[in-house]
Amino acid sequence: MRNLLSFIVNYHAFFLFILLEIFCFGLITRFNHFQRTASMHSANRFVGGILERTDAVSYYFSLKSTNKDLVSENARLRRQVANLDSQLKEISLPDYCEYKDDSMSVRIYSFIPAKVIQSTTNKPNNHLTINKGSKDGIKPEMGVISSNGIVGVVKEVSPHFAVINSVLHKDMKFSVKLQNTNHRGSLNWGVQDFRYAILEAIPKHATVELNDTIITTGQAILPSDIVVGTIEDTKILPGSNFHEIIVRLSTDFSNLEHVYVVDYIYRSEQDALEAKSENE
Repeated sequence: MRNLLSFIVNYHAFFLFILLEIFCFGLITRFNHFQRTASMHSANRFVGGILERTDAVSYYFSLKSTNKDLVSENARLRRQVANLDSQLKEISLPDYCEYKDDSMSVRIYSFIPAKVIQSTTNKPNNHLTINKGSKDGIKPEMGVISSNGIVGVVKEVSPHFAVINSVLHKDMKFSVKLQNTNHRGSLNWGVQDFRYAILEAIPKHATVELNDTIITTGQAILPSDIVVGTIEDTKILPGSNFHEIIVRLSTDFSNLEHVYVVDYIYRSEQDALEAKSENE
């Protein structure tokens, strides 16, 4: 306290000068319209600038929460689209087919949003690790998609994490088709480039054009009509009955951040029925 009083006494002239400056400034702005308007304008710009920067900082730190909400909302909308698509297919059956109004038959797929925490693209067999596991309902053999296209299939699961065999894996094959003609084939990775994959078993009589869209056929692990990519190149080798097609993948595996794990509601029932049929 003594040091503070000593400081004020030593610099009293300076403090008196500052007080008189403030007082004079107040008189000028109070009794002169132009100066009052100019000072208010400057003060508003200064305060507005501070508020704008404060809001920008606050918005930046809220992006993580906002993004999480958007991913969850996207998963909900995907589930609704899949369910509505199932309803439309049931409704469009021929007149002689009976349609049962069973709400349980409508919900076929459920989507679990997850974040990619690790991935590779430069190996013969590439994987992704996500931050969801068995406690979130993730199981092996579940399909995985992104907002842009297919991603892969769940391979290993722990309580809080899961490892996915991506499309960029030499053992992965997906049933796909040409969107324009519905000709079906098998997609696999064999070009050692994370941007492309190979589409096989499309017969040579099928019309194949560059930039045609490739979509899923609707395997048990993946819904139908999920975009896979577009045709980058195609040719028919001498003596072959099939096109050799290079597909540019719609999913960019080099910066993949959010994915959706697909839960096919009737997977166990379908597997049991197919296993029974094979054993007979």
